[in-house]
Amino acid sequence: MHLFEQVSMETLERQLEHCEKVNLATNEILLKPEYKNTSLFIILSGTLNVYLDEVELPITTLTVGDCAGELSILSDINVSALVIAAEPCHLLKINQETLWSMINASHILAKNLLFILSRRIHNDNSRLLEYIKLQKKFKKFALLDALTGLHNRHWLNDVLPRQILRHQKNQAYFSLLMIDIDHFKEFNDTHGHLAGDFALSTLADTFRKHLRPLDHAARFGGEEFIIIFEAIRAKEAFLIAERLRKDVKKLEMTYEDKILNITISIGIAESNSYQTMNELLKIADKALYQAKENGRDCTVLATQE
Repeated sequence: MHLFEQVSMETLERQLEHCEKVNLATNEILLKPEYKNTSLFIILSGTLNVYLDEVELPITTLTVGDCAGELSILSDINVSALVIAAEPCHLLKINQETLWSMINASHILAKNLLFILSRRIHNDNSRLLEYIKLQKKFKKFALLDALTGLHNRHWLNDVLPRQILRHQKNQAYFSLLMIDIDHFKEFNDTHGHLAGDFALSTLADTFRKHLRPLDHAARFGGEEFIIIFEAIRAKEAFLIAERLRKDVKKLEMTYEDKILNITISIGIAESNSYQTMNELLKIADKALYQAKENGRDCTVLATQE
């Protein structure tokens, strides 16, 4: 047992008389979150699983010689984890008063306990850092479109309103492009949905070539996209959009030994000092609709409302 390594048991005879053995059946709970704990438990046989919240995957498994309950008993705070027997267990139970008496009687035991605590804190910190990394990874994926790698609608709904407020506060501006692939349903019907996915991914790569580091592109839904050009007036955005549209038209996408082509229609709106996100999107969408009415494969600059 790690707690008693190199400890002279003769110095602890009196304290050990106050300890007792505890038996747990499989799936029996030893410690519950938020409950007051008054004992340290040492595993004599069996294993304990430790969970942070719901009983799904344990964050760690304690085996013979390991301790449970040391953090809560020494810090005098409620239990923070759920500890359940993974199999039948035999435990040595040391109450709080007896543990402190053991610490006073043996400096080696105190050192062992300090080592156990530091190792537990180190392991907890490592798991916390790993959890933070996973959380960042999941957050990133939650805000990216899996097919194109561009931002998704969730990202747009979160970022665009804040960007509008920031620009209104600073009396700044940006231009927003709403883009739609022309006759994309017919494209999918003719070439198949996998070819359609390939076209969407290729189009996203083309967008990136026209973006500066401070600009953003997002997949708005289906074959519709949004591009935000930071600190660019609508007239200048129109010139960029036209270059983008022409580049897309010249694309020759090779898919399964076939050359595929697409065109896009673009509507442009410029932010102003009073618009909401929905109002700005509505203006850009109206310009996009006009581009489709004009025969598609063209760019329309919205008139401010």
